[in-house]
Amino acid sequence: QSTWGPLTSMFKAVAIVLAALAVAALAGPPLHPEFPPTFSVPVTYLETVGTQNVTKKGFMVYSDTSSVQGWLWIADGFLPGSFCAKGAAALGVNSSDAMCNTFMIPTGTFQVYPESKQCCTVCPAEDGCGPLQRNWFANGTLDGDQEAFGVLSSRWILQGNELNVFWMDVTARSFADAIGFGVEAPGVFAAFVFDRKHFSFHPVPADWFEIPGWCDLASAPSCGAF
Repeated sequence: QSTWGPLTSMFKAVAIVLAALAVAALAGPPLHPEFPPTFSVPVTYLETVGTQNVTKKGFMVYSDTSSVQGWLWIADGFLPGSFCAKGAAALGVNSSDAMCNTFMIPTGTFQVYPESKQCCTVCPAEDGCGPLQRNWFANGTLDGDQEAFGVLSSRWILQGNELNVFWMDVTARSFADAIGFGVEAPGVFAAFVFDRKHFSFHPVPADWFEIPGWCDLASAPSCGAF
């Protein structure tokens, strides 16, 4: 009987191990999440409150340049008890299908409900609200790898008022490989999952972050406690 059969199998096994090691070496250490100066991307908004779940389409725009600063979240609906729902309740907006736009701009953080033409103040800039800097996750720590939204991801966490979670593809080389981010709190989970095929890193026009003219921030009520 030929001895080449077992040796061939052994060589194949060694080749597979070496190939795996090479891929791991090329991948390098997990990429720490940090926003680029500008980006825009369609998102899927996922939310769980208690036993209720919702999946909505949305959009996200961010800019941290010398001329334009802002972060805008657009979600096509929300659940009772969620971030958007608290502002809606304060304004008497009853539909969970109402569009909710969250503006984080230099003057503070605000929620706008276009269908009913109402808005409220989450908190002003003097209380620490507004757009986050690109390195807002700088103190985040790696919490291991997990499958997130169908992709093997590095899970980064940062404790704030809630637990902030950021998922990066384990092979990530740039922010274009980011999976998404979310918050976890008792009984509540919310996440924005990026449509990675449609990332744009072109400069964001300043008018993306303009509050609609019908929203008078000077007289806008509080969105309530968050």
